[in-house]
Amino acid sequence: MNQDESWQQLRNEVFDLCEKVIHGDLLEADKDRLESLVIEDKRARKLYVECMHQHAALHWQRSAEAEIFSLSSELKDATARESDADAETLGERSSVNERKVVVGLWTWGKVAAAVAMLLAAGILGWGGAVKEGAPVVVATLVKTANCSWQGGALPTEEGAVLEAGRLRLQQGLARLKFASGVELTLEAPVDIELLSPMLCRLHSGTVVAKVPEQAQGFMIETQSATLVDHGTEFGVHVGQQGGATNVVVFDGIVDVEQRNTGEVQRLTTGNGSKVSSQSFVITEVVSPELVESRAVVASVDSSGSEWVTITTQDGGGEDAYVQATESDIHTSETLLLVKNSEVFDKGLGYSRKVYLRFDLQSLAKGRDLLEASLQLTIKKSHFGYASFVPDAEFVVYAVSDDDWSRESITWQTAPANNHTGGEADLSQSVELGTFVIPQGVYSGQVGLEGDALLKFLQQESKGDGMVTLLVVRRTGEIRKGSGLVHAFVSKRHPGGAAPTLKVKLAR
Repeated sequence: MNQDESWQQLRNEVFDLCEKVIHGDLLEADKDRLESLVIEDKRARKLYVECMHQHAALHWQRSAEAEIFSLSSELKDATARESDADAETLGERSSVNERKVVVGLWTWGKVAAAVAMLLAAGILGWGGAVKEGAPVVVATLVKTANCSWQGGALPTEEGAVLEAGRLRLQQGLARLKFASGVELTLEAPVDIELLSPMLCRLHSGTVVAKVPEQAQGFMIETQSATLVDHGTEFGVHVGQQGGATNVVVFDGIVDVEQRNTGEVQRLTTGNGSKVSSQSFVITEVVSPELVESRAVVASVDSSGSEWVTITTQDGGGEDAYVQATESDIHTSETLLLVKNSEVFDKGLGYSRKVYLRFDLQSLAKGRDLLEASLQLTIKKSHFGYASFVPDAEFVVYAVSDDDWSRESITWQTAPANNHTGGEADLSQSVELGTFVIPQGVYSGQVGLEGDALLKFLQQESKGDGMVTLLVVRRTGEIRKGSGLVHAFVSKRHPGGAAPTLKVKLAR
């Protein structure tokens, strides 16, 4: 028998046995045979999972979804307690609701973890009387924040019920509640395909999954890996155009299979992995953060007042960020990184603060400043998870010391920095105001204006003309080390607008 014939024979046998499982016709000998195939042949194991997932997706019924998982969980408990009374009570509930739920509660100690969990949870082994053609409810879009969508046939309004299909989130955060109970937060940009209440395919982007006990066995497929969850919380990032799959386990257990080779590794709390078609690397996660001069531009308004734009690229301008923990990872040459990790009691972690210096010497001496604003361009850092940082408030301080350079500035030497925590040393700085970046926003411009900024610039413009501003994120993260690192475009970025001061001068 050649290889193709052997493969076809295996497919036919596995599918025949799956049909018997679905229709409740599996004999003891059939069960032994299926168990043997699943244990000994990874191809058979994958066929079984795919077949049962397809069945679950085609026959999932909206009105039955909550009851199925509730009954599955309670039946497992009743079986563990060997309580006939509990089982009878659940049986009566099922009858009253005129539903038949067949839960595959086989005790297979040797079966591979993914299949065992799926069967034990009753997700892949249930069948019963359902209406043909009933809508396949995969998930509900329970919350959106600052979302912009692109393409796809699925509805995108908050509260929408989602069948199988594809979602492309361009900006913002969106949380899905799968019919299985799994919560999945999408952090734009994300391209994801919903396949069933227990399966999705992440083509690119970042998601955070929270999987309850009854949904153990939930799977996320990527081009390079298959992730099988065992009741946990974890984050996944997939690069654009078939990039590597990065996984971080925040709590619990996740099995990761490299699709090319079938190699499986188990990740536990604090572990991460990077999987591509060529490599499979497991790491202990130290920090779970995942990714020339020009002329001053001037214009004149209708009143004759002159607007002047000054950036950190002009004259003696500069921009930089400092980081509490020295590290060669999660740094950037073109972005200004900001983070607040001090809410936790184990030090400052990877907190970061931004310093900006502007040269006002090009402003005409003796002319009054009438208005002023600071503008920063937001960019996605690809470090950390936006799910763990709410709407973020930033504070801007005026710093009295302008004598620093990007090459030499550090957390310890940075002017007006509170080295042991907090935001700034108020003996060397003055708070000018705040601005907010909503959760899930990764582009656009933010900034500050008002009397405090204007008065500071008026005073400095009469002196040496150099001004330093300190930007700090006041909002902390809700999970240690895992929160998003915000980023602004620096003067070294090849395509973005550098930090900018816009000043209106009197005639």
